[in-house]
Amino acid sequence: MLLLSLACYTAPLIEDTSSYPSQAALSGEIVLAQGTPAGGPGVGHVLLYDLIDPPPPAGVGSPVTFSTVAEDAWSYATYADVDGVASAAWSMTNVPPGDYLITALVDNDGDFNPFPGISDYAGGATCGDQTGAYVASATATGPLPVQLERAQNVEELSLLVGSPLTTERPAYVMGTENPSFDPLIAPDPNDLAGTLQTLTLRSTGIESPLLRLNPPTAQDCPTLFTVMKKDLDGDGVADPFSDPAVAALGGLDMWPLVILSYRRDLDGNPVEEEVITQLLVSPFGLPDEVPVNTPFATDTLPLMFLPLAQRTNADGSVDLLSGDDFPRGEYALVVINHTGQLWTTPNSLAELLPEQGATVVIR
Repeated sequence: MLLLSLACYTAPLIEDTSSYPSQAALSGEIVLAQGTPAGGPGVGHVLLYDLIDPPPPAGVGSPVTFSTVAEDAWSYATYADVDGVASAAWSMTNVPPGDYLITALVDNDGDFNPFPGISDYAGGATCGDQTGAYVASATATGPLPVQLERAQNVEELSLLVGSPLTTERPAYVMGTENPSFDPLIAPDPNDLAGTLQTLTLRSTGIESPLLRLNPPTAQDCPTLFTVMKKDLDGDGVADPFSDPAVAALGGLDMWPLVILSYRRDLDGNPVEEEVITQLLVSPFGLPDEVPVNTPFATDTLPLMFLPLAQRTNADGSVDLLSGDDFPRGEYALVVINHTGQLWTTPNSLAELLPEQGATVVIR
C-alpha cells in the first residue's frame, strides 16, 4: 500500500556551469503571478527539502535550509497584461550535493515558523499566506526536483506562487460519536471488509493565549477541511486508491492525507519505530456531485480505518504490518491539506485545550 508519494517526479532541470565553486549556490526569482495582496507581499521564505523527505502535502519533512526575501525587495510589473504581478530575487548558499525540492511561502501575516516548536501543531502556511514551488510550468502537479551532483551555481530557478489561501488549517476534534477513537485490530489480515472501521473529524475554532483560529462558521478564514477527489488520468472520474483491495471497498485517491504515526506502546513507553498508517477519506460521507480535481470545503471529514501499517527500517527497507504484527499503542494524527497546511491534533491540541484533546489508541 502506497502511503505517501511524491506528486510528480520528472527529469531535473539544472543549469550547469563551467566553473566549479567550492560550495553550491542556488538563485532565481519568486513570482506572485496572481493574488498580490493590496498592501504588498510579506516576507518571502525559500525552503530547501531533501527529495526523499518532502514537505507537506507530499510528506512531513522539515527544511534542510532556507533563505528569506525582505518585504521591501518586491518589485512589480507595470505593463498592462500583467499589472500587479510581484517578483523578487532570492539566493541560497552552502548547499551540499544532493537531490532537492525547492518551495516558497510568502508570509503575509508574519507568523511563519519553518522549524519545530509551536509549528508541531500550528506551523506551515496560514490563511492569507501564499505558497508555491519550483515547477516545470504553471499547470504542473508537483515540484520539480533539482539535482546537485557537485558544488555548482544553479541560476534562474523561478518559484511560482499562487493566490492567498482562503481557509485556515484544519484544526479538529473527534466527532461526538467517537470522541476517543479506539479501533480494534482483527486477527485476519486478509479480511479488510470485516475490519473496516469509520470515524469522523469535525473542524473547530481555537481560543487560547497561545493560538487563535476562527470557527468553521466564520466569514473570513474559517477553519475547514479541503477535500479533493484526484483524477490524474483526466478521464473525469475519481481515481481509485492505489491498493486494489482497498479500491474494492470503495476507497478513492483523495486529499487530504490523514496519517497515524506510532508514538507510544500500550504501557506508555515512547517507541523508536517509524510506523505510519493512513486513514482514507470516505467518499460515502461526501456529496456525490463534488467534481474531480476541485477543492471542496467542509466542516466534517469522514474517514475509513484499515488495519494496515508501514514500518520503515534503519536500512530504508519497508515492511507492511497487519494482524498480530500491527503495533498497538498511541498514535499521533496528522491531517495534511492539498495546499500543504497541516495540523497534528488531537494529541498536540491537548496541550492547549485538554477538554478537546482526544487520543488515538489502537489495541
